[in-house]
Amino acid sequence: MPTASSTKTDLVFVDPVGTGFSRAVGKAKDKDFWGIDQDVKSLAQLIATYISRNGRWNSPKFLIGESYGTFRSAALGNYLQQHNGMYFNGIDLISSVLDLGTISFSRPATNMPYIFLSSQLTPHRFLSQKCSRTNPPTSTPSSPKPASLPPANTLQP
Repeated sequence: MPTASSTKTDLVFVDPVGTGFSRAVGKAKDKDFWGIDQDVKSLAQLIATYISRNGRWNSPKFLIGESYGTFRSAALGNYLQQHNGMYFNGIDLISSVLDLGTISFSRPATNMPYIFLSSQLTPHRFLSQKCSRTNPPTSTPSSPKPASLPPANTLQP
């Protein structure tokens, strides 16, 4: 019998309308959902509908927001509590930005955006120079090549 949590839980991942692969349908346009209130209300409606249709009102509920979703999660948890009487067991914020000034290149008074960006670009630059189509990565003793794969220098794009 599987012991993975996914056999006992519902994991529902949602792209708000106009992001990712999510688009408005019918007469609605994506821009009808762009705005804090519109965005939160549409997501709250989706979550409440899902929970009602699947009989999950008494189940533990966690809301997880990533990147800009962290702002949404904070507003969404509050909205669902106030308008739908829905309470969450937790709200997880992943890759949140607590100070938007740290990612804004338009504010000359701080070097923080450059510091944070360099930590992301350094590995990328290292890998892009070390690994290319003409110079693929080689195996190391800590990560041996599986025997079923052809040698790296014979792979075609």
